[in-house]
Amino acid sequence: MNEIQQRELNEQLFNAVVQGNIGQIEELIVAGAEVNAVDEGEKAFSRLSALSNTRERGVVEAANIQQLRLTPLHYAVLSGREMVELLIEKGANINMVSEDGPTLLHYAAAFSDKREVVELLIKEGANVDAVDDNGNTPLFSAALSGKREMVELLIEKRANVDAVNKVKNTPLHAAALSGKREVVEFLIEKEANINAVNESKNTPLHAATLSGKREVVELLIGEGAHIDAIDDNGNTPLSWAAEHSQKGVIESLLEKGANIDVIDGDGNTPLNCVIISNKIDNAELIVNHIAKLEATGLYVSPENIQLKAQIMPEIEKRIFLHNHKPLIDALSTHYGSNFQAMTFTGIKNRSTK
Repeated sequence: MNEIQQRELNEQLFNAVVQGNIGQIEELIVAGAEVNAVDEGEKAFSRLSALSNTRERGVVEAANIQQLRLTPLHYAVLSGREMVELLIEKGANINMVSEDGPTLLHYAAAFSDKREVVELLIKEGANVDAVDDNGNTPLFSAALSGKREMVELLIEKRANVDAVNKVKNTPLHAAALSGKREVVEFLIEKEANINAVNESKNTPLHAATLSGKREVVELLIGEGAHIDAIDDNGNTPLSWAAEHSQKGVIESLLEKGANIDVIDGDGNTPLNCVIISNKIDNAELIVNHIAKLEATGLYVSPENIQLKAQIMPEIEKRIFLHNHKPLIDALSTHYGSNFQAMTFTGIKNRSTK
């Protein structure tokens, strides 16, 4: 068989796997198709797209097209156990790795919804604690994808619940970032270190603030996460939530007693951060919290008191505009472009006439 014929047979095998045609797969392998042939680049992306229509869109969305190096077995794990069994029986290599290091088990744990497929791979000798080029294990991949069932299975198969990658992130960091409460909850039940710190001293609670899921933030705090944990740049979880404009998360952290006076490595308090990002709603939230602290005689830093005074006029303006929308619409129509030049005081004065 010449090279062109071999390539054509391999192409047919890839297509048969994607289409789920088991009979044709067997015929092609008998005819000489290579069970460990590698599909790359645009063609691989196209085939993944075909699978994603009915299965896992995240595979395609997460894929780096230029780095894709997939075998028939990679496609089969998205289809089901029967096809995977057939390919393994015909000599498919379950330990083949992609260019950036993920094994087939990483891929299946992150993207497949087929528990029986992952069980089969492990039964056939796949290493549950294999690491990719970033030091991520299959458990980390499953946690980051928010796959509760896969996380359960891997831990059941004795995957290391606190395995760290190259920057010291754990599966709990990954699950917290994914925002999947059920995955975070399960890892905590399995005694994952709730206050694990990565290379930058970020905790799972820091990661959870980026998910925007306040229920995950509240779960972690309720289970003992340090609410004011400080990373290498002086950021607490509240600092992160403020910087990334996560209003619900900010609210939860304030309710749970997060320190509003913390100053990060850039010299900013959380109130500074929301002002810099021009998120007045978030600023109002923090300012109201400061007012409550002052009213009860609790300490508030001079920096926050000064910032509160500076931002209050803008907050008052936003509240006024919101509460007087019909008036504002009428003024805008009547005065046209001149309305944009009117001062807040001028608008208020007209509203009282």
